[in-house]
Order: sequence, then structure tokens, then C-alpha cells
Amino acid sequence: MIADPKELIRLVTQHVSAYSNWPEELQKLINQLHVYNERLTDFTQAQVLQGLGRGVDVQRFSSDSDYKKETILGLTETLDDAVYRIALSLAKRYSIPLWEVYMTHLEFLFTDSGLSTKEIESRSESLGLFDTLKCNPQAFYSHMTKYVMPTVEGTDLGRLLYYFTLLDAAGCEPHVTTTIKPNSHVKLLKKLRAVANGLNYRNLTDELLDPLDALQPVLTSQNVLSISKLANRLPVLGGGGATVSPSAVHAVWLQKLFWKGDPQLLKRPPQSDQDYLHAYDACAKYLDRLVPADAVHFLDSITFSPDAVKHLSIQARSEVIKRATKALRQLGEKSKKRGGDGTGEQEGTDPAGMTFDEALAHLQQSQAHLDTLSHAFILSLKDSQQRYSQLYDLSRSERSKVHELAVTMATDGQPLERIGELLHVAVGPLDLSVKTVLQDAMERVVAALSEDPGALTNYPQPLRVLEAMVTAVHNNVQTGDSTVTSDDLLAWLHPFCSDASLPVRPRIDVLQILESNFNLRDSDVRLLLLYRTQAVLKDREVMCTDALTHLQATMTHQPSTHYSANFRDVKYTLVEKQL
Repeated sequence: MIADPKELIRLVTQHVSAYSNWPEELQKLINQLHVYNERLTDFTQAQVLQGLGRGVDVQRFSSDSDYKKETILGLTETLDDAVYRIALSLAKRYSIPLWEVYMTHLEFLFTDSGLSTKEIESRSESLGLFDTLKCNPQAFYSHMTKYVMPTVEGTDLGRLLYYFTLLDAAGCEPHVTTTIKPNSHVKLLKKLRAVANGLNYRNLTDELLDPLDALQPVLTSQNVLSISKLANRLPVLGGGGATVSPSAVHAVWLQKLFWKGDPQLLKRPPQSDQDYLHAYDACAKYLDRLVPADAVHFLDSITFSPDAVKHLSIQARSEVIKRATKALRQLGEKSKKRGGDGTGEQEGTDPAGMTFDEALAHLQQSQAHLDTLSHAFILSLKDSQQRYSQLYDLSRSERSKVHELAVTMATDGQPLERIGELLHVAVGPLDLSVKTVLQDAMERVVAALSEDPGALTNYPQPLRVLEAMVTAVHNNVQTGDSTVTSDDLLAWLHPFCSDASLPVRPRIDVLQILESNFNLRDSDVRLLLLYRTQAVLKDREVMCTDALTHLQATMTHQPSTHYSANFRDVKYTLVEKQL
């Protein structure tokens, strides 16, 4: 009768394990028996795994411990309970931590199982995964944020709620580095899931994005109040600890209502001036929910935005401003009667601290600016320079925007007279003059010539810009106007031309442009001559260097008796070229 090899191995192993004081020569054989017995077991296990159709490399499984661990953890990524039990058994046999086994399975359930959130929750509970996983909150948080969170859709609020519920229950808060903690996420998601269908929650809570941009698509007249009450749990983008205000949420919704309508309040988007005025009236009923700064922001967005310029006539925009002025004046009076300070009643919602009086002054400026759009000069821009016309329209006569437009006109080489007319038409205390505008434009040109890449981003050739500006000044001087003179240009450009650390060639070009348009002073003529001489000498220096290098190379290959003759030849050649 032939004995079963497996039974024989078992009996021998049992026998030698029963005693410990074996002779040394036998102990070595016993150790070998244990080694090969383990390998046989590994080989047998690998064959079983291979039979599961998992693509296991039998030889590698029995000899590579890392591969063995990866294979066993890989087996946990299954919904087949039989395979999962085999994985657990193998993990126990090869001392793979149960925490890693459970974490791998939970990750699989979230990312690749295809199960619904309820099914994931049910399976996790039935397998008892969480009781083990919560024992290491830091590792759990790290693994979930790195491998699970990126796979969860931002609009799947149910899945996100379960995700943050697990983090909260595991006590991960001490290890969370973001502003919003898991417990706050849970509270937010429970409420938002009921009122904000389609919301991208990941964008809403991404600290590098504006939460208002994520909210606007889902805001309606039916949910704006509910959502605004949750706003103070959302950090403002770059707000240094500040949170979104209910007022800001309403302001964003009112913009959407005005431009796109609302299923309840404005069933179709406005198409005509009359429609837009009707849309404003619908919005005006909610102005009392906005602090003054947000009200101004909303009104600017519907009267001084590219969309406003494109879709509304000047008359319609003016009418909106008039109606809004009346509404804000009434709200300001009510606020004062209630004993308010005129900034609105929402605590901590108006970091700008704008009062109703300041808001009314802002609207007065808006109205005055709209009145200038009928000025003959602005109308001429609309006909010939539409880009300038739109930029002026959108400027609201704000100093920074008018200044930028004037500088743009200057760098474009526009006549100084037109720049002066622009400054004259704009309303408000601008404190700008043609001379200061030209000086600011010249500083940008000089910065570009000094190789500052951000100085004139829209003008790749700063010398052409300078030439156009100098020509404009020259033409203006020819008319007898001394607003900007050649002396002004020389004073602005002299530091650049005298800077020895800068290349010679652009400094020569600047002086030549001035020379071709104006009579230079003797000192500037001498300066130009000096730069030209330096440029010539620099060219000659290069030629000398090349010639001497050639001479040195020649001497290394010729007898020393040829030295004097070669040097004389090179010297005479250089002198002839210089002459």
C-alpha cells in the first residue's frame, strides 16, 4: 500500500514537533522540512488561487512576499463571498494586518464595485469593516482622501454624505487640514441634499474655488432662502476665515433671475428692454435681503457688465438705475428708523462696510456716467473706435478704469487731443491729466525696453509704441499745444538712456526716434554720439577678439619665426577695418 504524501508529511511534521531536544544534525533536517513544507503550502495555495481565474503567478506567489501580499489584498476586491473568505484566510495565515484587508475592500466598494451607496453601507456593516478601520483614524483619513474621495462625483450628495459620515464616526477631525470638518460636511449635506438637486458639492467646498460659482446653477426662488441660511458654513475664497453671507447668496441668485428667469417668478429669459425692466422689478422685491455692498454689486452686474452693454439699451440701463436708487433710498430710510447704522442688518456680511448713503452715491455716479454716453466724443468713438467706446462704457468713470483706457489710447499712438477729450467727458474727481497719462504710458514702454515681460503684454514691439507716442506728441506740439513737450519726453526717457547697465542699441534707437521728431539739445546730441561710438567700439571689440583668437590658433600650428609677420598682418587688417 502506497502512503499519501500529504499524510506522510503531516505525520512526520507532527512527530518532530512533539520533541525539542533533537540532535544537531537532525535539527538541521527538521528546519529544512519546515521550510519546504511552507513552500509546498504556498504552492498549493497559489494553485487554488490560479484555479479562481485570478491570473496568479504560482512560482512568484510561493517565493515573493511582496507579490504574495499584493495578491491577497487584490483578492479582497471582490463581491464573491467565497473568494473574500479565502482572502481573509490567506491574510491571517501570512500575517497581513486585518486593517489593510478591510481598507482595501472598502476602497473597492467605493471605487469599483458598482454598488449603490445603500448597498455599500449594508455590505460594510455586515462584514464589520468599520469597527476595525476606526481604530486608526489618521491612516483611515489619509487613505480615504487619497484614494476614495477623488473617485466620488461632486454631484453624488448621498455618496459624499456616507463618505463624510465615516470620517466623522472614525474621529478623523484632529487630522483634517481643511476649514470644513467632517461633522460640518455631514450637517451641510443632509440639508443640501433635500433642496439643492444637481449641486456640485466638491466645487462648493473646494477652498481654491468660489462657492458662489458652485451655488448659482442650482439657486431658485424655491430654495434660495434655505441655502442662504447654510451659507455661513462656507468659507469665502481667499477670505482669511470669513464665510459666505446670506446676502451674497441672494445677490448671486438675483443675477441669475435677471438674466435667465426663474420657473416660478420669470418663466422665460428677458428678450427686450421691456422684458429686462420687468425682470428688474421682479428682482427689486428681494433687495431688502441684500446689504448695500451686495446690492451695488448686483446692480453693477446688470447695468455695467459686457452682457448689459450687449443686451440693454442705454435708456433701459438708466431706468434700472433710477428705480434702484429709489428702492435703496427707501431701504436706507427704513434702516435708520429701525436704529440701524445704514449698512444693512446681516451681521458680518458686509466686509466693505458700505452704507446706504455710499450705495446711493455709487448709483448717482452710475447715472452720471450713463449720461455721458450721449456725448459727441463718445458717439464718435462708437463709430470709429468701438473697443475704446465699450471700455469707456464699462468704466463707470471709475478712475482706475478711465486711467487704463487713457494709457491704452496713448500706447496706441492716439492724438493727445482725443485723450484729453476722454478725460474731460468722464465724470467724477479723476485727478488725471494728459501729461500724467503720457508719463505713465512712457514708464510702461521704458519697462518693456528694459526687458520687463509684463510691462506691455499686448505690444510685442515697444520701440514702435514709443515711436507712435513721440509722433503724437510731435503733432500736438506742431499745433501750438504745450500740454506735453519734447522736454517732457526727454526728462522721462533720460534715465533710461543714461543707464549704463542696459544694452546700448535700444538706447540709441530711443534717441534716434527723438532726434527724428525734435531738435535735441546739445547735451542729448552728445549723448547720442557717445552711444553710437560705444556701439561701434563694442562691434570692433568683438572683431578684435575674433581675430586674436584666430591668431592664437594659427600660432599653435606654425614655427615661432612666423610670429612677428602674422601679428603685423592681423594688426594692419584690424586698423584697415576700423578705418
